Amino acid sequence: MRALRITAITLLGLLSPASTFSPQPRKATQGVIQRAFSDPVLDADGTPSPALYRAALAFRNFSSRGGIDTSELASLLAHLNLDATPEERRSLFKYLDADGDGQISLHEFLGWYGDAAEASTRQSRQFQNMLMSRRTVNAFDTTPVDDAVLRRAVSCAVAAPNRSGSEPWRFIRLGSATVAKLQRLNARVIETGGGAMSQQQQRAPLLPEAWPEIPGWVAVTSALTPGDPEAELADFRSTSCAMQNLMLSLWSEGVGSKWTEGPMQKTQQFADLVGVDMERERVV
Repeated sequence: MRALRITAITLLGLLSPASTFSPQPRKATQGVIQRAFSDPVLDADGTPSPALYRAALAFRNFSSRGGIDTSELASLLAHLNLDATPEERRSLFKYLDADGDGQISLHEFLGWYGDAAEASTRQSRQFQNMLMSRRTVNAFDTTPVDDAVLRRAVSCAVAAPNRSGSEPWRFIRLGSATVAKLQRLNARVIETGGGAMSQQQQRAPLLPEAWPEIPGWVAVTSALTPGDPEAELADFRSTSCAMQNLMLSLWSEGVGSKWTEGPMQKTQQFADLVGVDMERERVV
């Protein structure tokens, strides 16, 4: 696993955009659909499909002559929470109207919708598996983390929930020369703090002597709001969400990460080395 270290420093280690037609099926009972159609609507494997039930019922409601025309397709897609531009709807209608009779039949529509629902479900499961599979990385190889990978991760990070729109975060990538200076600062902090400090700062396998071998370091800060602790706390929560997004994006590209903090990161010397203004921001 490649890795980038983030200090919060965070030690670091997208999902493909949703389909234009991404069904969000809701449950429908088999009894309702069987009252509407003589045969139950089934998945390809023969099992009842709630997503297809809902689509079939909606099709029946919007169909005026046994099939649907272009305007009825627009209403049906909107009812099924499927966003599509006029051009996309025209292309879809042309694709589904295989016999060119100016109407889409139920079977033509469900054939496409079933594939779309399956693809959406598969994408959701992949995303959920990615969320649940992420782990903190403690052993790093020396493979460099590409700048583009980190830029994509930061783009995901800043999409985190931020109700006030304050965008309180800052991401600072640290170079090898800065990491070497942090090593020396860490040694001084430990020397001053004694054994207890050593226990906090030196834990295998991330002992200070291994720091230069970690291929990426990023310091993440959150804005301070003097006189308004509630706003500052809200900003800190948003920055924490951004950190999670950052690490998940990296994980999705095969880059592990570790979010770490310690006494060294709280010192003015650390702030000076990294470029943090401790009057306006803090390392998270």
